[in-house]
Amino acid sequence: MNSKDWQNKLSEKFGSFSKFNEQFKDINRYSKPNPNYLENSMINSSELMENIKEFNAEKVKKEYEAIERDKKQTSYLENISKNTDFIVNQFKNTAINLEILNTVLENKNIKLEYIRKDVEENKNVQFEIYELLAKESISNEKERLETTEKLLTQLKDPLKSIDVSASITTIISLILNLMS
Repeated sequence: MNSKDWQNKLSEKFGSFSKFNEQFKDINRYSKPNPNYLENSMINSSELMENIKEFNAEKVKKEYEAIERDKKQTSYLENISKNTDFIVNQFKNTAINLEILNTVLENKNIKLEYIRKDVEENKNVQFEIYELLAKESISNEKERLETTEKLLTQLKDPLKSIDVSASITTIISLILNLMS
């Protein structure tokens, strides 16, 4: 077989050699470095790096914000839990105190209506004392003594003999203020 026969067989099998040669030239043309292409690719790679940096920064920022939101939510839930526990404990303590008070009242055979009556009487005594202090203008020694005696008489009255120790300190301080 001569070279022409080989060329014919190859051209039958793969097409004409000249066509192949042209296609190969086209491939070579694209594979040769184009200076403009390199510049564009460098610009594109720097832009790509910028975009990657921005994307990573945004991703890190979003992750940080998500972590902060989770921390705040966890803190909020912990506070609610603590406050709920506190409220439950306060109600529990109140219930225990009410049971103790009820037991004491039953043991002493005291009824709530007596306690209410005493509280109301205490308020009335305090009102009368303050009214008496307001009406009296204590300007001299004699009037001061008379007012003090009236107050003591009010407090010693057997019908009004209830615990007014807090009121007495208030009364004494009022008298001392008026005396000075």
